[in-house]
Amino acid sequence: MPVRSDEVLDPPFPRSLCHACAARRYVTGRATVFVQCTALAQKYPPQPVLVCAGFQPLTPPGRQDPTKGS
Repeated sequence: MPVRSDEVLDPPFPRSLCHACAARRYVTGRATVFVQCTALAQKYPPQPVLVCAGFQPLTPPGRQDPTKGS
């Protein structure tokens, strides 16, 4: 059964923009890892993604998102 998570140890296509996006989830099986997008209609975009209209930057841990108020 596939498992969904926010992190994987060895993400596929390391240069993909998806890994730096808040709208991504990883779906893992026994020997596969898929990048699922929650911002686009195409849930599993072809990898690597270099440009994306739905890109939402991740906020680093310990830092406040500048787009949200205090």
